[in-house]
Amino acid sequence: MRQKTASGIPGLDNVLFGGLPQGNTTIVEGGPGTGKTTLGIQFLLEGIKKHNEPGIFITFEEFPDQIYEDMNLFDWDLRKLEKENKLRVIGLSPEVLMHQMVKPDGLFEEMIKEIGSKRIVIDSISLLKYLNGNERKNFCTLRNVLRKHGLTSILLQEQSGLTSGTASVEHFVFDGYIRLAMKARFHTLRKRTIEVLKMRGTRITEGEHRYRILDNGLFVQKSSLLSRIM
Repeated sequence: MRQKTASGIPGLDNVLFGGLPQGNTTIVEGGPGTGKTTLGIQFLLEGIKKHNEPGIFITFEEFPDQIYEDMNLFDWDLRKLEKENKLRVIGLSPEVLMHQMVKPDGLFEEMIKEIGSKRIVIDSISLLKYLNGNERKNFCTLRNVLRKHGLTSILLQEQSGLTSGTASVEHFVFDGYIRLAMKARFHTLRKRTIEVLKMRGTRITEGEHRYRILDNGLFVQKSSLLSRIM
């Protein structure tokens, strides 16, 4: 049995029977406002604060200052953790990241070694689909480099237009696939659901589970078998 990495999301590790398998590359997909970035930061904070596992957050479209500001809403002081060499929040283009990942002793490897990173979040891999016109090659390279460095990885992705019965290339390439969604309920209300559709190396509790975004981040309520059937 592979060692598990705690996600830092209350309730999610119950769905995963103990957590993410160590070294897995996991897509977290969802639409705007579903809490993808919050989930990613929670995952990094779990490693930093409870397991002495420094982490890296790479963003393609946001400036680090915006990430700092957004996470202050949860009283998460990311700047302080950076000063303590426990965290790095880095803004890069997809082109630069992919180039540096395959470069011996490149920037990516240097960042990992500098803080001894064990966890990483990349936001968002959706942009890699349009890089060099070869999305499968890009995704395979990304997966292989992350595995090489022993990183347990959360790869954020914008919601695809696929139905629940279909999948795209990245869903096959990476080890795990978690979908966040907001669904209409009673016309005016919405409910948030999380579903683990794939996770190599561990059992999962299938079906959709409710989650909420609270003052201290995401909280997952594992659904009973009866509630998933009804």
